[in-house]
Amino acid sequence: MAGVAPSSDRRHDAGPEVLSTHPPLVGRDAELAVLQRFLTDGQPGGVLLTGPLGVGRTRLLREAVRIARDLGRRTVLVTGTGPDVPLGPLAHAVPPVPGEPDRFVLLQHALAALRGDRPVIAVDDAHRLDDLTRSVLEQLLLAGDATVVATERSDRAPVDRLRTLGDDVRPVAVRPLAEADTDRLLHGMLGGDVEARTAQRLRELAQGTPLFLCELVRAGYESGRLTRRAGPWRWDGPMEPPPRLGSFVLAGLAPDEWAALERLVAGGPGAGPGGAGELVRRELVRTDRAGRAAVPPFVAAVVAGAGRAGPDVPAAREPGDRPAPAPDPVAAAAAANRELDHARAERIARQALADDRDGTAHLELIESLRWQDRGAELPPLLAEAGRRVRTGDGPARLAMTRALLARRAGEPALAAAEEALAGEPSAGGVDGSGPGGPVAPAGLASSAAPGGRIAPGERPGPEERPGPGDRTSPGERPGPGDRPGPGEPVGSRDALAAEVAVLEAAARLDGVALARAASSQVGQPAGAPGPVPGDPGPGVGADPDPGDAPARREPATVGQGLPVGRWAALAGAARAGRLAAAGRPAEALDTVAGVRSAPDPDGRAESALTGLLLVDAELSALRVAGRPEDLRRAAEDAHRHNLAAPGWAGDAWIAWHRGRAALVRGDLDAAGRHLAEARAGTADRDPLGLAADCSATLALVHVLTGDRDRARALLDGLPGRVPPAAAAAVTRARAWLQAADNSGAAPVRALLAGARSAAARGDLVTEVVLLHDVARLGRPDRVVDRLADRAARGRSPLLQLFAAHASAAARAGPGAGGRLDRVAADLALAGARLEAADVAAAAAAAHHRAGERRRSAASAARATELAGGCGARTPALDRLVRPRLTGREREIAELAADGASNAEVARRLVLSVRTVETHLAHAYAKLGIEGRAGLLAALPAPDRPD
Repeated sequence: MAGVAPSSDRRHDAGPEVLSTHPPLVGRDAELAVLQRFLTDGQPGGVLLTGPLGVGRTRLLREAVRIARDLGRRTVLVTGTGPDVPLGPLAHAVPPVPGEPDRFVLLQHALAALRGDRPVIAVDDAHRLDDLTRSVLEQLLLAGDATVVATERSDRAPVDRLRTLGDDVRPVAVRPLAEADTDRLLHGMLGGDVEARTAQRLRELAQGTPLFLCELVRAGYESGRLTRRAGPWRWDGPMEPPPRLGSFVLAGLAPDEWAALERLVAGGPGAGPGGAGELVRRELVRTDRAGRAAVPPFVAAVVAGAGRAGPDVPAAREPGDRPAPAPDPVAAAAAANRELDHARAERIARQALADDRDGTAHLELIESLRWQDRGAELPPLLAEAGRRVRTGDGPARLAMTRALLARRAGEPALAAAEEALAGEPSAGGVDGSGPGGPVAPAGLASSAAPGGRIAPGERPGPEERPGPGDRTSPGERPGPGDRPGPGEPVGSRDALAAEVAVLEAAARLDGVALARAASSQVGQPAGAPGPVPGDPGPGVGADPDPGDAPARREPATVGQGLPVGRWAALAGAARAGRLAAAGRPAEALDTVAGVRSAPDPDGRAESALTGLLLVDAELSALRVAGRPEDLRRAAEDAHRHNLAAPGWAGDAWIAWHRGRAALVRGDLDAAGRHLAEARAGTADRDPLGLAADCSATLALVHVLTGDRDRARALLDGLPGRVPPAAAAAVTRARAWLQAADNSGAAPVRALLAGARSAAARGDLVTEVVLLHDVARLGRPDRVVDRLADRAARGRSPLLQLFAAHASAAARAGPGAGGRLDRVAADLALAGARLEAADVAAAAAAAHHRAGERRRSAASAARATELAGGCGARTPALDRLVRPRLTGREREIAELAADGASNAEVARRLVLSVRTVETHLAHAYAKLGIEGRAGLLAALPAPDRPD
C-alpha cells in the first residue's frame, strides 16, 4: 500500500529529499536502540552490523557516530580499503613512523596513538581491512581501550577476526525493510503519497533494500519518469535500475559466475555447484527449500540493464525438442485481454486483422483499445466489426463496448446497449469527444424514436423483424425466425446469454437496481417473461415528492433468469451489484460467492469487467450490511489481488472503491488518499467514465474535513454531463458543501431531488442515503415516513438504523435524547462512525433542550470522540453544545488528565484536597463522565493538555 501522508503534506515537492545522499532512516528502531544502549553504557567491546549489499549498514554506522559524539566521546572513522596497504585505513588517525619499521613497531605505534580516552572506532566494510589494522582493533578490544562499531557484508566469508572475539563483539543483523517501512521511506523521500501500483513496483524491485530503493527513486525523478501532476506520485514507463548500480552490485564476479547468473536470469540452467554457491553466498541468487535457484528482481533488472541478458529471454531448447506450434493469434489476443495485458492484445490482434473473416480479431482489438481508453480509434473498427460479426455473441460484445463508451461520455450505458442490441447502434456514439477525453456518444435515441426507429428499451415486433428467408442488413439483429430452435446450433443461445449479461452490466453501470419483465430469456422462446434490466417500470415519470415514489417490482431472486456459459459470470456480477443497491446484501454476497466458485472451462466473457463488478458488488453489499471489518478486509484483498496483475485502467476503479470503503468507516484520511489516487488514474485512462465519481466523492471528503475551497474547485471542474450513476455522488457533495456554506434550504431541496432520481432507478440504498443526509442536516420531519417505508422494503440493518435516526429525531419530547443515544451506539457498532457522530450530536442537543445537563455532556463527549477519530466537521457537529468549564475547573481537570493525583494538584495550586475534589466533581458533571479516566477524551479540544 502507498505510504501514509498527513493531508497537509499532500502537495509538498520532493526535490531536495529525493536528491539527498542521506535519505530518512526508517525501520531501524531496534538496531538504533542497541547502539544507543551500548554506547551510553560505555562498556568495552564492539558491535558488528552485518547484512547484505545495500541494506543500510553504513547509514546505521553514521548514526552510531552521531550518538557517540552527542555523548561527548571521541570518534575515529575507519573504512576498509583492501589488504595492500598496512594500517591504510588508520593513516588519518595514526602519525607516520619514520624509517621502515617492522610490523610489531607499527602495531605498537598505532595502539599508543589510539589508546587514552577510549575512543569509539567506527569501521565501515570490516571485511576489507588489512591484517595489521584488524590486529590493532583486536588488541584494543581485548584490552578494553576502545569501543568498536563495525559493518560487514553478510555475503562475505567470515575471514576477519572481529567475529571470533566472543562476547566482546555483539553481532546485529540488519535485514531488509518490511513493506510498511519501505512505504515510510518512499514517503520520506517524496514528501507525499505514492500511487499504489508505483509503490508496489518499487517494493518488488528493491526487495526492502534501502540503497536500491533510493537509487531507483532518484533515477526516476531525474529522468522524469517519476512525477506528480495531480494526486500521488506515479512512475510512467519501464522501471530500470540506473547504470551506476550495475558495477556496484556485480563487482568482482568471475567470468563463470557471470555466465551462470546470465543463464539463471534468462530462465535456463544455472551454474555448477561451485559457481552457484558463490552466487548464493553473495546473495545474487537465492534458493528455496527444494534447492531451486532464483534471481532476486533487482539483480535480474541490473543484469538486464547491463545489456548482456534480459529476464524475457526464452529458455534454451534441448536438442530433439520439437518447436511449439504457432498459437492462434485471435486466441492469443483473447488470452492477453483476459490477463489484462491490453497493449500486447492490441499488437497480436492487429497482426490478425488481414485474415479476420468472422470479425473475432476486430472484437479483441476493440476490447484492448477500449480498456486503454482510446475510443477515438474505435469508430471504423466498430463499423467493420458490425459488418463481419453476424453470429454468436459478437453483437453483444459490440453492444457492451457502446455501453461503456456511452458511460465514458456521461450518457446512459443501458440506453446505448439496448439501442445496439435492437439493431440501431448509434454510429455517432463513438466519434467526437466526451468530457475529459474522446468518445462522446451523440444522438442516443429518446423514448419516442422518430421516423419509426426503435426506441431504447423496446424490441421490434414480429412484423418489424425480417423473416427466415430475409437477409438482414449490417447492424440488424435476427428476429425470432432466424434463431435456431431445439437441436439447432447453440450460437443463438450464446447470443441470448450475452444479451442478458450485457443488459445486466449496463444496468449496473447506470445504477439501475430493479427490472421489469423481459421479452426474452435464455432457455425460453422469444417473448417469454423473464428479468431484463432497463425499463424502470410503469409510473416512474412522475414522482413530485419522495413520499410519492411508485411501488416497484423487486429484482429476481438469486440466480433467477441468469444465463449459463461464458457470460454467466458477468451477468451474476452485475446482478449481485443490483441486489446490493436494492438493499439485499445477503443475496448479493451469495451471488458473488456463486460467481467466484463457478467453474470456468472456456474463459469468461468480459472477464476484466466481471472482476471489477464483483468487487463493486461485494463491497457495496458489505457496506449495506453494516460489516465494517469485513468491508475493510475485502477492500484490501481486492487491492492486493489487483496488484498481482499488470497496471491497467481498473487500478482507478479499485482505488475508488478503497476510498469509498474508508469513507464509510469514517477514515477520512485514508479515503482522501485513495480517492486522490483514483482521480489521478482517471486522468490517464478512464474507460469506465469514473472521473466524475472520483472527483465528487473526493470533494465530499474535503467538505467533511473542512477544506471547502478544494471541494469547491473539484466540483467546479466537473463537466456539465456526468454518468447517471455518478449524479448522486455529485448531488451529495454539492449539498454538503452548500450546508457547510450555510446555504439555507438549498441542500435539502437538492438531496430530495437526488432521492427522487435514485427512486426512479430503483436504487434503494442511494435513495435512503440521500434521505438520511436530509435528517443529518436537521430536517428529519421531511423524510421520516419515506425512510421508514424504504428501510422496511430493504433487508439491511444499516438502512434500518438510518430510518431509526430520522424517527427518533422527528419525535421531540421526553426520551428523544435517549433514543438518539441508542441509535448512535448502534451506528458506531455498524462502522458508520460519521453518521454516529452526527446522531450523538443530535442526542446532546435533545438532552440539552430537556435540561439534562449531564446526559447532554456525555452525548457531546461521545460525538466529539467519534468525530475526532474521523477528523470530521459537519453542520451537526458545528452546532454541538459543548461544555464550558470555569478557568479553575479547566486548570484542575488538565492536571488530573495528565495523571496528577488530587493531593498533587492541591499542592501545586496551593488548594485544599477538598476544593480540588469539588472542582473535579463539577467538571465531571459538565463533561458527562463518571471519573478522571474519562477526562482526556472528554475535555473540549482547546482545553486538552498537550
